[in-house]
Amino acid sequence: MSWASQRRTTRLEDLAYCLLGIFEISMPLLYGEGSRAFLRLQEEIMKDSRDQSLFAWQSADPGAECAGVLAKHPSQFKHSSEVIPYPTQGEPYSITNNGLRIQVPIVSASPTTDIAVLGCQYQNDVASTLGIILKPTEIRGQFGRAASNRLGIVEWQEMAKATPRTIYLSTRDTEIGSSVHKASKCWVQTVPPGYKLAEAAPNHLFDHKARTVNLLEKDAQTENSHCIAFQFETETSPANAFVAVVKIVDNNGLVYLAPRQDTKTLTEYRGAKSDILAMASQTLRLNSTPRFRAEVRAEVAKTVLFGQEVFVLDVYIDQSQDDPVDSLPAPDQDIQDFFNLLDISTLTISEAHIEEAFDHLKFRDVLQYVALPSLTLRKKPAISIIKKRPKLPDGKGRDDMVFLFNFLQPPHSDEAIERALGGLEVEIWDWKRIDLCSETILTAAPDVKDVCLYWSGYNAVLRGWSEPGGLSQLKKLLRVRLHAGKGYETGKRARSNVREFQRRLKFLRPEVEIEVVEESEPVKHNPMGGPLDIAPEEVDHRHRWLTFSSFKDHRGRSFYQRDKLQNLSKPYYVTSSGHGTVMGSLICRVCPTARLYVIKLDEYTNETGRRVFTARSAAKAIRAAIDRKVHIISMSWTIEQTIDNTTNIEELESATAEAANVGILMFCAASDQGRAYNMFFPAATGVTKRIFKIGAAEAVGIVWKWVGDPADVDFILPGYSAVKESSGGSPLEKCRTLTGSSVATALATGLTALVLYCVQLGALHKKDQGGNAVTMEDFRSMQGHERMREAFFAIGTSHASGNKYIEVWNLFGPAVKEAEIVGRDQRIEIVRGVAVKLKMRKTLE
Repeated sequence: MSWASQRRTTRLEDLAYCLLGIFEISMPLLYGEGSRAFLRLQEEIMKDSRDQSLFAWQSADPGAECAGVLAKHPSQFKHSSEVIPYPTQGEPYSITNNGLRIQVPIVSASPTTDIAVLGCQYQNDVASTLGIILKPTEIRGQFGRAASNRLGIVEWQEMAKATPRTIYLSTRDTEIGSSVHKASKCWVQTVPPGYKLAEAAPNHLFDHKARTVNLLEKDAQTENSHCIAFQFETETSPANAFVAVVKIVDNNGLVYLAPRQDTKTLTEYRGAKSDILAMASQTLRLNSTPRFRAEVRAEVAKTVLFGQEVFVLDVYIDQSQDDPVDSLPAPDQDIQDFFNLLDISTLTISEAHIEEAFDHLKFRDVLQYVALPSLTLRKKPAISIIKKRPKLPDGKGRDDMVFLFNFLQPPHSDEAIERALGGLEVEIWDWKRIDLCSETILTAAPDVKDVCLYWSGYNAVLRGWSEPGGLSQLKKLLRVRLHAGKGYETGKRARSNVREFQRRLKFLRPEVEIEVVEESEPVKHNPMGGPLDIAPEEVDHRHRWLTFSSFKDHRGRSFYQRDKLQNLSKPYYVTSSGHGTVMGSLICRVCPTARLYVIKLDEYTNETGRRVFTARSAAKAIRAAIDRKVHIISMSWTIEQTIDNTTNIEELESATAEAANVGILMFCAASDQGRAYNMFFPAATGVTKRIFKIGAAEAVGIVWKWVGDPADVDFILPGYSAVKESSGGSPLEKCRTLTGSSVATALATGLTALVLYCVQLGALHKKDQGGNAVTMEDFRSMQGHERMREAFFAIGTSHASGNKYIEVWNLFGPAVKEAEIVGRDQRIEIVRGVAVKLKMRKTLE
């Protein structure tokens, strides 16, 4: 191609046709197609060759805002003579109606720029490879070239961070923004609880009933017809009124939040040079009041509803879990104001296990919500001398969830729902059972204000809900949200039935807001409530040991952000992956008397699909542990420092220093990324040296290879194929192994708790021991970083590991054997003897 870049022909098509023999390509000659001939040539070359240097062309000018992946003229290969290909792996690529489908490594050059790495490089530059800079087109999942006049350069060391992905590349130039303002409306879908949408500007384009602003009509009052201001108010706290400003730029929506100022009109918030808008942000802290101590956040996204493209605005209030203390006094922090099992990883649990796993939880008299998945609840076996035939259920409805609601103290046949909610005051009804009878709602929740209905598609159900004896009997009803599934009727007929439902209910209760949510996919439901388990073979049936804590008498807290889709909080007592539960179980396995305070960190999934904890929530967790006056903080996780989280990493380091200053023993895991990675926190912190950095050891007592430099860790403990997950009810020792420094960190934490317990027990059970007496002063000093280091050396370390591998059997092994053959009183003496050895100061030069 580089050779042909200087070639000139009389007919434009011959620029392509003259190359057919060189590339051994056969294709029809179609004079009159112009530059299309050269595009066809490249498409034919791709059918027989994996040479990705075909995409390594450069134009003389930037060209289109989003260029196609194929060159438009041979002259664009003018600077490609030094480009050489190299073999690549991956799926075969092909031309589809969505562009070129190709699997390539993707490297993030910056937070906003990705490079698709090509299998070619400059001949004289062996330290890097070439790529094309990507830019999303207006077609979902499709990309083009962001700059056709230059290629991306990727250093080989950056390739370690590359992620293979299958993407679609446009073969034609695309002008981004050519369909600006294509969306027809801006719709406020979610209004925060306790708030109402008071007004919007431009007001003449605002439909208050539908909560929409028309984007297709011209705004005669101002040229800025695609900047919309929505005002939200609450009767309980007028000072917390705020404005959400939606700006639509290049068919993309942006949203900003600002406090409502009485001296300004709503239209003034829309001005491009507004001083109010200049101070706005995407989150807004509300004024502190007895009811509100929270943060508002808003999101706007483009979607398709009923065949129309619209912008959807969702406004949420994050309360309780995001900020320490919140509006609750300190003694009430352990009291739960919701119960959420949606993330539970098993579909079957027993009543006995519910009582055992959650018996430590304390609940408020009134809960914000109860969120339960579709699960099977096994009843406790009845204890009886006389054998009785099991009683057959009187009806097909479920009543097993009555136990769970009774456990919360104050399902799912109508009768069971009524019994389960008896005595509770329900204001928001979102029971995910299709076609639920309105009489059941009226009986179970007569004072309900907000009702979510799940409709199967049968018109008879709609008529029952909207007739005089239906929902209109709920005297305090303010809002109805109808989730419309796809039934047997056509879409047109179903929409007509829904409109009639709205008309009938509005006639009876004109003040009630009615919102219709059209399900994009038909949701299959169990007639008794909850979604059907369609593919049980694909469900991860982990044993309950991984779902619930095997340790008892623990409290906890969650700093996990509220779920954006369902606006629900994630509790600390249900694990997301099983990792935290395993770590807690390991600590208690080493020291069964340890009392744990479990803190759930916020997390997100990065572009590679890995779970990543946030440094901001980690800092909050450490400060919460300081407030609890804990003895030990175990951090079996690492957080990599990036451009985006530098400020939060500094906050994490500051919190770590605060914990060290108050004398809390801290343990953190090595990064397990090898020697090249040293920017993982808290192990990489430089603000304090009073934190134990723990690495994983192999069975022979040497450092695991992925820990990196042994000099970077303080101690190593078993962490390579050393700990096992529970499966199928098997004991811990017979199940699948786990590997990593996080395992070693949990064991180190458990060992530290055991050391403190032995010294404390030795001090409390005194006998005349002369100069070897263990005192409470020994216990208090043992809580210091250096004294605990000396205790580890007193236990014993291996010389082969550089005195980093702790050989616990040296001290505890003989004590355990002796304790097995003596009584309780003698065992205390054995523990006191261990404590005497632990208090002996031993250091290594």
